[in-house]
Amino acid sequence: MTAHDPAAAATAAPVASTRRYSPVTVLICMVATWLLPGLGHWLLGRRGKALLYAITLSLTFLIGLVLAEFRAVRTDEDFRLYLFGEGLFGLAAFPTLWLTEGLELAADYPRLEVGRLFCTVAGIMNVCVIVDVFETAYPRAAAAPAE
Repeated sequence: MTAHDPAAAATAAPVASTRRYSPVTVLICMVATWLLPGLGHWLLGRRGKALLYAITLSLTFLIGLVLAEFRAVRTDEDFRLYLFGEGLFGLAAFPTLWLTEGLELAADYPRLEVGRLFCTVAGIMNVCVIVDVFETAYPRAAAAPAE
């Protein structure tokens, strides 16, 4: 098989979708993904990926809230870095902050740090999903096989 063999070219793996999206569309999809994880993939027509990401990230965030007894998203001085990571999860972090703002840390919550970590990881994973929206819209060219 040579590099110029038409038969080999016909049996080669299919190339990723050649549909091109405008930069504005991709930006809207990336912002939509920040607002609601998976929404950008849904807008790009990747329904399976959208559901996978939405369910996985939402469950991770919810498990974190349950572990921390809904005290995970806080603005306390000790938790500023966590709050940044939780904010990356998207729009759900801010109503959670507002709804749980009055809850005091009057007792020792042994799972508070683990819950905060889950919520923060959900935010960091959402950044990866945002990058994947970009990669889905503008796939990289396949590398040429080595001879």
